[in-house]
Amino acid sequence: MMPTINQHIVNSRLSVPSIEEERKIYPSVLSARMGKLMISVYRKVGTVLSFLVLILSVSPLPQTAAFQVREFPISISVSYPRDPAPSADGAVYFVAMNSDLVVRMDPTTKSFRSYNLPEGSQPHGIVADRDGNLWITAMGGNRISRLNPKTGDLSSYPIPSPGNGPHTPVLDPQDNLWFTMQRSGKIGKVERRTGKVTEYPIPTRGSGPYGIAVDQGGTVWFAELSGHKVGRLDPATGKITEYAPPTRRSGPRRVAIGPDGTVWFTQYRRGGLGKLDPATGKITEYPPVSGPDSGPYAIAVDGQGRIVYNEISANTVIRFDPRTERFETLALPSANTAIRKMAADAGGRVWFVGSSSKTIGWLE
Repeated sequence: MMPTINQHIVNSRLSVPSIEEERKIYPSVLSARMGKLMISVYRKVGTVLSFLVLILSVSPLPQTAAFQVREFPISISVSYPRDPAPSADGAVYFVAMNSDLVVRMDPTTKSFRSYNLPEGSQPHGIVADRDGNLWITAMGGNRISRLNPKTGDLSSYPIPSPGNGPHTPVLDPQDNLWFTMQRSGKIGKVERRTGKVTEYPIPTRGSGPYGIAVDQGGTVWFAELSGHKVGRLDPATGKITEYAPPTRRSGPRRVAIGPDGTVWFTQYRRGGLGKLDPATGKITEYPPVSGPDSGPYAIAVDGQGRIVYNEISANTVIRFDPRTERFETLALPSANTAIRKMAADAGGRVWFVGSSSKTIGWLE
């Protein structure tokens, strides 16, 4: 078990030896003058090292995780599964990007069922609305698809301009669909009532928008992986505001909204976690848990308001409590799991899909 921060300080403290101990350290063959000089140096070095250990110990050391992973193999043939979407009926859906499939998993029976999409769709993301319909970003088809899993009916919403690369979808409180367009640097919207598709260009050129979330007031937040910013879109006016984290080129990848409206995001290239206060625009960066190259990727908020994210390169899951600022880390059971998105169900359980391990599971 990894020690707590206080334990770490105590166990790592370098004690300065007493005079009697110092005499034992240095043989009597040394001259008194040399002995005194070396003793003085030793004491000073010991004091400096003790101070450095104390300073380093206040960084957010990960604790042994008090949570577990339940993981199951995907029992049907899929290529590049990703992005879980819990549904109101208790099922969890995900897409198989290179198989042009939508897949349904029954958590009770652990059974799977697939739905075919048009060839070349390259489904990237998926989300379930309140009626059980599934909204899918078809990256290869430059369109949004809507699937009724009960009937199998599929509707299509083409994006007016070409080459957008629709990426990650999210629903607002009115069940309008918002989505990032990574290739063209835009945010898109499908109006539920009319089916109208609107495009909102992001001011920063080459922004590469990736993850997206909507707060309780309907404001849209998104991560600019290539633009190294976090963006805010006002749905009433269409105005986009961008916020740059203190660390340049930190690579914000995905975003999640806390119960109090705080915007949390992973910093893929910096290796850490970021927090944005929507009232002030102030961004706080937390140090990397597993190092700067750990690759923080997916992020979600569980039923108790804790932030859960994974480090795709370190193959770990991190849980962070904003109230105590305590980190917990857990190594994933499957090697090279490659979690690319997490999503919480109605009960606050956080789901994931492993793109490389071809597994699906949850944290508990």
